[in-house]
Amino acid sequence: MKFRSDPASIRGSLAPVVTPFTATGELDLDSLRALVRWQLAQGSHGISIGGSTGEPGAQSV
Repeated sequence: MKFRSDPASIRGSLAPVVTPFTATGELDLDSLRALVRWQLAQGSHGISIGGSTGEPGAQSV
């Protein structure tokens, strides 16, 4: 859902989530799904991935 055209429709929070990785450095999709589901179950209206927690400066690819 895009909020730019109707920002008043936002309810709750837009939560930034960290990108989880496994011990071998692979993206941990199961943990990411769990984080997103938990945030939504707690009332977050949306999720911000890969940009709001300082990650862009630490990413190489």
